[in-house]
Amino acid sequence: GMYKNDMALVKKYGKIIGVHEGTTPVILLSDPDILRNVLIKDSHVFINRRTIEGAAGPLEHGLTALKDEQWKNARSIVSPTFSTAKLKAMHSLMNDVSDMYNERLLEYADKQEIFDIKTINGQYTLDNIASCLFGVETNSLKNENITLINHLRKFFTISLANIFVLVI
Repeated sequence: GMYKNDMALVKKYGKIIGVHEGTTPVILLSDPDILRNVLIKDSHVFINRRTIEGAAGPLEHGLTALKDEQWKNARSIVSPTFSTAKLKAMHSLMNDVSDMYNERLLEYADKQEIFDIKTINGQYTLDNIASCLFGVETNSLKNENITLINHLRKFFTISLANIFVLVI
């Protein structure tokens, strides 16, 4: 795939490469220091990302799809959430949820039981959001019938109304 191709180009030409995606020129960076400058230190200069053609729903309104002032405003709101200290704190919470996710998948494997991966992944995502954002341990991977989980599931079901609420 593209990843293998990109890695072959990096190996052959170095950590900064110019390529074309169709007719669009793209710079491929694989140097961690340069990436840190582009994504963090000099992010005010590199404000726009590539457009995802045909994107709809959440992709259309995601942080990487925003342009110019919209992007600057959203980034200033979101950035404090991802400080080094907060990411380290979230890491252990996410590991706990990942362990429950793994246990759940192993239970299905041991029983050779068919299951809905979308539901399991949704529960995994919901548990991570609840623990990292709200500090609440929902355990939806173990117990699907908790009232809070049902309310959060409804809230995080993507709709235009939910996107509007999140943007405000």
